[in-house]
Amino acid sequence: MFTSMWIYYAILVALYVLSWPYLAQAQFTVSGIVSGLTGGTVVLLDNNRSPFSILTNEPFTFSTQLGPNAGYNVTVQTQPTAQTCAVHNGIGSVGNSNVNGVVVNCYPLYQWSSMGPMD
Repeated sequence: MFTSMWIYYAILVALYVLSWPYLAQAQFTVSGIVSGLTGGTVVLLDNNRSPFSILTNEPFTFSTQLGPNAGYNVTVQTQPTAQTCAVHNGIGSVGNSNVNGVVVNCYPLYQWSSMGPMD
């Protein structure tokens, strides 16, 4: 029994050592800034997950980290009240560094009548 325990531990150590490159793989974040938000909440998604609610014009960073060369796709899940937000630089690959160039611009919604836009 003593010998079988040593074999068991040796196998565990070997598996750990062999998996080290995967365990130590760098992780990167996707971040950006929101501008033009005047009220309400905009909810962003990265790759259709990790909802991130933003209440003010501020920088944001998704909590989900991505491996090297992983793709990202930032979209708006929920638009703020009386505004629409558009994502710029929201699709790409992280490469081997953090992404911090995503820009979310929010604009007021306009009502239209037969005479033109109404505020």
